[in-house]
Amino acid sequence: MAVQQSINKRTIALVLDAGVDGNGQALTKSYSYSGVKTDANPEDVLKVANAIASLYAADLNGVLVTEKSDLASM
Repeated sequence: MAVQQSINKRTIALVLDAGVDGNGQALTKSYSYSGVKTDANPEDVLKVANAIASLYAADLNGVLVTEKSDLASM
């Protein structure tokens, strides 16, 4: 059975370095951005995430992408 996926919403979260706590554990801070085009390719999403992250003083630790989609049988 073939299944079709239709992405309805995509958000990205930038995970930035926030230093260390009293025990020496790394701390992070996340900033979420919605309205990411659902048809954008991953390379372009990463370029935009890196461009936004360059506006922060902290180092970028990672980029998380969350997608909400519908699945339908074909």
